[in-house]
Amino acid sequence: MPAPHTHYRRALLCLLAAPLLASAPARAGIVAGGGSRATDCLAVFDVPEALPQRRWTCTDGSACDSDGEINGRCVFPVSLCANSSFDPRCTLRGVAAIRVEHAADNGDPLFDTSFQALQSRADSQLDPPTTATDTCTTPSGITVPVRGPFASGRCAAERKTLRVHTRSEFVLGVSRTDSDTLRLECQPAPESCAVTSIFDSTFERIQTQVFAASCAAGGCHDSEGMSGGLLLESGASFASLVGVEPQNGTARARGWKRITQTVPPDVAGENGVGDPATSFLFAKLDGALEPGMGSPMPLGKPRLRPIPVEIVRLWIEAGAPRNGWVPGTDR
Repeated sequence: MPAPHTHYRRALLCLLAAPLLASAPARAGIVAGGGSRATDCLAVFDVPEALPQRRWTCTDGSACDSDGEINGRCVFPVSLCANSSFDPRCTLRGVAAIRVEHAADNGDPLFDTSFQALQSRADSQLDPPTTATDTCTTPSGITVPVRGPFASGRCAAERKTLRVHTRSEFVLGVSRTDSDTLRLECQPAPESCAVTSIFDSTFERIQTQVFAASCAAGGCHDSEGMSGGLLLESGASFASLVGVEPQNGTARARGWKRITQTVPPDVAGENGVGDPATSFLFAKLDGALEPGMGSPMPLGKPRLRPIPVEIVRLWIEAGAPRNGWVPGTDR
């Protein structure tokens, strides 16, 4: 007589196989995450083209870049589908929960707003728990910027990995997990990697290449940490910096500002004057700190290279304009 656990396993397999859809055709743009065929249909990616080995390479400004512009970044339109019937070998079961890695703004150093947007669509449009077959989110743009520009207008490819973990509902006390991975690579446009074609202004370049890349993550100067009361996320950093007193007592006692703006620039972003020597942010980035002023920025990461620091200095000297290009910062 078979052991009791044998009956249990047979019953579980029968329940999992019951909703099998043998006639469902595979779609060219469906990307499964790999692993067991029995769980691969819990969640899949739906993209506009067939992809080999779960890898999507796109060139900035080409047809696969959904923003259609040469602007230093590729936008990959990705949908997330639940309970897919793409493969007749895959058994369907209800989706209990979906989690996109690095989608929570909770101090995660790899937090990504593109992943956050995909998570939000999964929560609202798929609305787990769900047993509905072949339900998909609307496409969500996953943004991957190129690396650079470096000297002589060079850029390099950048990569980002999208990972999604989907948990099934319980069947006879068992829940399965489907982990899906999609690797995205953005290649720079061969005809141009000029700074002015990628960024709209000196400040946007500083925001992207200095603040977002090194400071506004990992619980430091993001919305979770706000170390020193300073928020350097996009859309908030300018108001947190220019003409604002630092919380550091030593810098405040010397009359410093986070960014010292002596003469505000005009509407065109010109004719302004500022002082890097009394700007606490510049001292933090440059490392020229007096006793009592804390540690250099970025904390726990490699020091910034000379060119980004010089760009910040020139920007402050020009009065920290929000718009326009400061001479010498477009190289």
